[in-house]
Amino acid sequence: MTVHPVPVRERAHAPRTLDGMLLEGLAARFGDRTVQHCADGDLDVATLTHRSGTVAERLRACGVGRGTTVAVKGRRDGWLLPVLLGVLRTGGAYAVIPFNTPDPVERRMLDVLRPAAAVAWRVDPPAATAGRAGQAVAEGVDVPVVTALDGAAPAAGGPRHELDPAYVLATSGTSGTPKFVVVGHRAVAAFLDAAPAVIDLAPRDVVAARSSAAFDLSVWEIYAALLAGASSVLIPEDVAADPARLHDRLRGSRATVLSTTPSAAYQLAAHDASVGGGLHLRRLLVGGEAADGRRLADAMAAPSLAGCRLDNWYGPTEATVSCTGGPLDEADLRRPDVSIGPALPGVTVEISGTGELYVGGDQLAHGYLGDARATAAAFVPDPDGDGRRSYRTGDLVEVDDRGRLTCLGRTDSQVQLRGYRLELGEVERAVLADRRVRWCHAALSGTDSDVLIAYFATRGDEPVDRSAVWVELYGRLPRHAVPAALVQLTEVPVSEGEKLDTARLPAPRTSDFATDGAETVAPRTGTETRMHGLWRRLLGLDDIGIDHHFFALGGHSLLAARLINGISREFGVRPALHEVMDRLTVRRLSEWVDQRLDGTSPSVTGANRTGGTT
Repeated sequence: MTVHPVPVRERAHAPRTLDGMLLEGLAARFGDRTVQHCADGDLDVATLTHRSGTVAERLRACGVGRGTTVAVKGRRDGWLLPVLLGVLRTGGAYAVIPFNTPDPVERRMLDVLRPAAAVAWRVDPPAATAGRAGQAVAEGVDVPVVTALDGAAPAAGGPRHELDPAYVLATSGTSGTPKFVVVGHRAVAAFLDAAPAVIDLAPRDVVAARSSAAFDLSVWEIYAALLAGASSVLIPEDVAADPARLHDRLRGSRATVLSTTPSAAYQLAAHDASVGGGLHLRRLLVGGEAADGRRLADAMAAPSLAGCRLDNWYGPTEATVSCTGGPLDEADLRRPDVSIGPALPGVTVEISGTGELYVGGDQLAHGYLGDARATAAAFVPDPDGDGRRSYRTGDLVEVDDRGRLTCLGRTDSQVQLRGYRLELGEVERAVLADRRVRWCHAALSGTDSDVLIAYFATRGDEPVDRSAVWVELYGRLPRHAVPAALVQLTEVPVSEGEKLDTARLPAPRTSDFATDGAETVAPRTGTETRMHGLWRRLLGLDDIGIDHHFFALGGHSLLAARLINGISREFGVRPALHEVMDRLTVRRLSEWVDQRLDGTSPSVTGANRTGGTT
């Protein structure tokens, strides 16, 4: 889809494009050192340059050029960076489709994006490429394939400009038609110029790239490392989700810099403490969700983190990765709400009379693709009338006595769920699309507020088949936005002021989760009883049966990593993540534990598993 950038003042100098910045002087910065360590082999300068050039050549043959978009769906291997760079070299913008996107949602995403081409690894092609002849970028079974698509506007003519889009990222996509944030080359360049104020990388560094390319933190992990001449290590998603395997990968690669969510940092630190350290990190950056200073203090006591500098940074996708950030000291870690730092160089911040944070500067995105109304509502003119814009973040902030910002909450119902931005109101509207439902309230619950629950009431209080509701929701929403529990109420609790009394909402029962009708069978053996207790503590539920599925009870990959740690502590044996994922019931995990303790279980390390997903 052709993207028309917003008008701003012209600049006299030559345009700074992201691919130009990255490729210029690349050989001088790296020499013969590795650019990126990947599970399927390392990338050096010559390989990266050749592969990205091949991808660009294939894409140009499909009509990709300035102002067009390319959908990317693939693996976290040695082709991912060349594909992204190859798209940029054509003058087009890339849009990464998350690997776990349901087919109906993926189709709606492509309807909005209208890409000129798709690049997908053969193992998981987008539905839009079915029946179309594509061209592989190299020999091999599992390599990217470039496929031309119909319906896109032709590439724009003329020379490239720093306002041209570099990438398009989906955000807050709970409605099934997510907002697509269009980020230009100028915005990315401004962020990469400003980021050293928080973390100044050096050629000696090894940067852990653990974020999906569908998240904008990947922009810093990969591109900042390239500009600094620092190697990065591309971490497959299944490794990133398992604290033990992540720890092993960080140790083996001698990674010195890691940026992650606070939730993942807590778990990595707990594992580090259990194994006595071994990491080489000099810098840890957290962001993407609210951090608790006291829990961060516990994490920083881990052996590998005791001498590590800790920074917290903040930024919506609309302001390009991060727009504030800075170090956290001991005083910060004694309070639950921690500073998100001052503004980065070049970023302007304003706080409205209601406490809402507005940000401005060259890091601002163009807006939302195909949604002029949402763009106008979120990107507003500066009050000084100089023609520039500010982005309304929706975050409420205050300024401390050191001039740093602290987040206090939201002006709307948006929340962070395991790194995803989520509009609870959109979840509620998706449930209310069922004509039998008259009322709905969505909320986060669970031990770490990481389980999405939808309370609902029906017309006439008629019972509904919740399995059918889930089928509809999976067709409308991304998987992370589908409620884990659907709790039907016959009476909505209200306060004396006729407002919803959330304190009186009942805790979900096992039957409120997608348990596929499994009976609640009680533990029968000592191992099952101990495993059952571990599940109860993790999930916050009492009536768990030994055949209920972990994910159906509100579990998720991060909680599965905590389950692994719990099994290790409780039984003295440690399963790999894939071994747990294959046995996510109390019965089957207990059988695995018994087999390991008896010495009858085969050793499966997963060492032959490479890659991962974008």
